[in-house]
Amino acid sequence: MTQARYAVAFFLTAFIAICSSPHVQGQQINRDDWLRQMKDEEGKVKAYIETQMKKTTFNDSLKQVLLSSSEFHEHPITDASSFIDANLRSYYRIQYFNTHPEAVAVYNPGRVSVEPLKEATFNAVIPPTSILCNYGDFETATSGNLTSQGYNGYVAAYPGAAVYPGSVCDFVPLSNVSYTNVGFGSWTNFLVTNNAPDPNVSALWQTHKGSKHAIRVNAGGPCPAPAEINMLQKSFTPSVTGRSKILFSYAMVAENPPYNHMAANTFFLARVLDNTGTEVGARVCLQGIPTSPFNLTPFVSCGWRDAKIMWKDWTCEEIQFDAQAGITYTIEFFVADCAGGMHFAYAYVDDICAQTCCPPAPENVKCEAVPEGNHISWNAVPDAIGYQVTIHSNDPACCKDSHIQFMSTWTVTGTDTLIPNTFTKCFSYTVNSICKDSTVSETLQKYCSCAPECPAPLNPRCNPVNGGSDLVWDPVPGATGYQVILHSNDPFCCGNNGAPQFMAVWTVTGTDTVVPSTFSGCFSWTVNTLCEAGLVSQSLQKYCSCTPPCQAPTNLTCYQLPYGSVLGWSTVPGAAYYKLVIYNNDPKCCHNGSLPFMAVFNTITTNYVIPTSFSQCFSWYVNTVCEDSSISQTLESSCSCSPDNPDPRLRSQAEENMSRIMSNMTERVQASAAPNPASTYIDFALLSLDQLAGDSKLVLYLYDINGREIMSKETGYNKNLRVNVEEFPTGTYIYEFKDAGKKIANGKVIIDRH
Repeated sequence: MTQARYAVAFFLTAFIAICSSPHVQGQQINRDDWLRQMKDEEGKVKAYIETQMKKTTFNDSLKQVLLSSSEFHEHPITDASSFIDANLRSYYRIQYFNTHPEAVAVYNPGRVSVEPLKEATFNAVIPPTSILCNYGDFETATSGNLTSQGYNGYVAAYPGAAVYPGSVCDFVPLSNVSYTNVGFGSWTNFLVTNNAPDPNVSALWQTHKGSKHAIRVNAGGPCPAPAEINMLQKSFTPSVTGRSKILFSYAMVAENPPYNHMAANTFFLARVLDNTGTEVGARVCLQGIPTSPFNLTPFVSCGWRDAKIMWKDWTCEEIQFDAQAGITYTIEFFVADCAGGMHFAYAYVDDICAQTCCPPAPENVKCEAVPEGNHISWNAVPDAIGYQVTIHSNDPACCKDSHIQFMSTWTVTGTDTLIPNTFTKCFSYTVNSICKDSTVSETLQKYCSCAPECPAPLNPRCNPVNGGSDLVWDPVPGATGYQVILHSNDPFCCGNNGAPQFMAVWTVTGTDTVVPSTFSGCFSWTVNTLCEAGLVSQSLQKYCSCTPPCQAPTNLTCYQLPYGSVLGWSTVPGAAYYKLVIYNNDPKCCHNGSLPFMAVFNTITTNYVIPTSFSQCFSWYVNTVCEDSSISQTLESSCSCSPDNPDPRLRSQAEENMSRIMSNMTERVQASAAPNPASTYIDFALLSLDQLAGDSKLVLYLYDINGREIMSKETGYNKNLRVNVEEFPTGTYIYEFKDAGKKIANGKVIIDRH
């Protein structure tokens, strides 16, 4: 491979968001209808985006995400508002195409009824065909052989009072103009010029780029009479059908009187007619007004000492039109001087139909897939000083999995360049020649990248399962694996929950993976395809987990009774039970100098009694154990409300909330067994408001499903009893609390080690 010449200038010009959708061929339409449909669809997209941009609250949350994103910090963007606005519009553009998948097919160039090409065509325009006209450079021309070389000269004289309208391009109608054919017998009307300076403007040469001859249309002045309009005409017949063009060069000189002479202006006009005399293509017209692009040179003309000469140096122009093979077309050049008889204007014409203006676009544009990316090459264009490669990343005309797009322009001096995979993997591109005057050739065709595409998985979804979120996506043919990127407690999905955030990347071989709640209860995720040659797809969209996080209890309260402290908290929906952690003699709350120790109690109720005999001063907090066995994070801790607690605010708060706590205790006696199901141990407890002192002795009995007693152990009210169940077979068991042989409470537990 020829050594690729990397871009010497790079400019990130725009972000464009579009969604992904498979290309469908659909019904064939013509090019004009295709362009109209795309224009109509863009109008709908714009209206949708503008409506969504007015959603202030939602947009504010998205802005915070954008400002914290790695993209914002990695790009040299100094204007944050522009970055946010561009990304918000890209986001809503994606949303539009996600909700209107039928709109993507509108942009598919495969629907256009043109000759099939391997590459997508740019606006489906057939590349212009160069039509070469004989003797277009006048190198063999003389005043006597212009007619034999296919030219005709026409002149029409106007009285001095004639006025040309100010809009001189409209002065010449769109159809034929009748002129008297006087040929080329008078140098006043038409003159074959030599390679020499203009007699009135020494800085202007009478031929283009040093050619031997050109032709001057209209009298060369000064002080000619009468006022005239002259026209040079030549016909030609193209041999092919398609988008065609006529090239020519011209320069103009005109006297500028010190006032607007009867509202009459000089002008130069070029146009092309078909065989019916109807104008085709866009005419070229230059009106003689002393402003840019004219130069002004002082001049004395026929007594007007403050007059000036307006002149325009040689300029390359072209007229494009849709040609039909075998039909005769005619190019016409009009030059009019001022309506007053004492003023003059003329123009030089050269290089008609010769490709000597801007070099054409490069031919034989090719793309070769290499490990580093896309190697693009083309044929050299004579006289080109460089080449412009324009890249449209993730263009839906080329890329099935399109998301946020951007356009970039690379300027290179050689005839090839490398677009690395690290920059973009799938894109469309065009190649233009850069001319000596810094203009750029027309775009003939749009091509598609050729590096192996690594599409992102489609249809990502999340299914809630026991203990987490099951992430699923459709398989991608040829994938070697998948990359799942997790952002724990991402504000995009979880709001500002205050929980710590972290990122993890998992590599899996299948098309799903389970993220347990123990890893993260709430997170965002994306999935990429891993392809051969180390390629990784680009993420299409960020998704949210589907298992709600296990919420911690709030509103912790404490109330002192004669025999202990009643601890309470708010109910958490979906809680299996609560884990109460007691830190006895915690120095942060207690000043008794006693040895601290920790105890853990499980309960299914939202309150628990800590007897004074167990502890008089402690700190405590409570976590939720959810049905999927996930455990909430610790949000707050409190001090006990025993007499040793010096904080009077907690006592006051407890007294205010006592009625709420007692209202939650619908039964005087409540039994708990957790975890349930269990595999290794079960914590049993019996809460009783009538036995706070714990004087009575309880017995816990455990029976199998057939009623056979498995075990019995003594315990007490408001105490936690842990039973090891590792040796018990899997199954359902009945437990009972008995006081003096009287059953106080009972329930079921399940032992499951599968």
